[in-house]
Amino acid sequence: MQILVFSLQGSRHAVPLDHVERVIPAAAVTGLPGAPAGVLGVLDLQGQVLPVFDVRHRLQLPARALSPQDQFLLVRSARRPLALVIDEALGVQACDAPLPVDVDTTTPLRGAARLDDGIVLTHDLERFISDEEAAALDEAMERRA
Repeated sequence: MQILVFSLQGSRHAVPLDHVERVIPAAAVTGLPGAPAGVLGVLDLQGQVLPVFDVRHRLQLPARALSPQDQFLLVRSARRPLALVIDEALGVQACDAPLPVDVDTTTPLRGAARLDDGIVLTHDLERFISDEEAAALDEAMERRA
């Protein structure tokens, strides 16, 4: 399995590489009234409007303002393309299937993967947004259009 490893608040996380579009520098985000908590707003990327999610919020980490040093990890879930705010992309690595971890079902964590240089927490993009949040996001995006 190929994963993209990234740093977030001093720890390493990963998403399956087959869900990754690319990594870009952080940019200004336009607010999105009515969006679910954790959505910082939207990003217009070459005519495609993407919701921008604060991964820290999803993992119940302390919030901080978006920084020019941050990066956007552009990913595709089954529901929609997303931009995730990360500290830094660290690269692509191969790993065995992640070992499941017992976590709160409100987090997008899937498991933990063992790499040569330690453990990385893996995220399930299909669990990143609940059905209720997806509906609220759809409404907010439609009102914006």
